[in-house]
Amino acid sequence: MSEPTPHPVNISVYESGVTPPARPEWKNWDSVFYKQIEDGEKDITPRTDQSCYNK
Repeated sequence: MSEPTPHPVNISVYESGVTPPARPEWKNWDSVFYKQIEDGEKDITPRTDQSCYNK
């Protein structure tokens, strides 16, 4: 078996000036989250390897 040949990757980064929007303040997230679960808006069923194929 021969030695692997390295293939370097050149990456250039430029400043675009684009910034993400300000993060909104969400103080009572837990009450909102649990309400979403109660209303069925959030799915909290356990995940399995095949669950991504179930719709």
